Amino acid sequence: MESGENPEECAVREVFEENYLDHHVTKTPSMPSCRMEKFAKTMFMAIPSVCNEIENLPAFLREWRKYKLTIPTYAAIFISQDNSHVLIVQRYSGNWSFPRGKMESGENPEECAVREVFKEVGLDISNLIKSEEYIENKREEKYSTL
Repeated sequence: MESGENPEECAVREVFEENYLDHHVTKTPSMPSCRMEKFAKTMFMAIPSVCNEIENLPAFLREWRKYKLTIPTYAAIFISQDNSHVLIVQRYSGNWSFPRGKMESGENPEECAVREVFKEVGLDISNLIKSEEYIENKREEKYSTL
């Protein structure tokens, strides 16, 4: 990590981690799953231009976490017609949540929700979105919209 690295570069590393988890670990169960700290340390050690900055990893991860709090998150809630079932997904952390994800540059909230739901569960909800119906949630300085 270069001194003064901006948080947007942290987001790029998160995309790499997500890609690794989504496309490699899920398709090849023998590949190890890991948390961001271990993943980032492995990346730092594998890239000659940044391996000598490994002692800065805790500061890098603090900045990355602060940056993540600035990115809006959008989700979709699926409830069965008889209100007996709701769709949730299990995260790599083991936690459960509605299908959700961070907004990408140039996206509006509906596009983000549609993309994330399709990515996570394979459903195209573009014709089901009701933009006027939503819930906003704030937890630990992080806003999410369902």
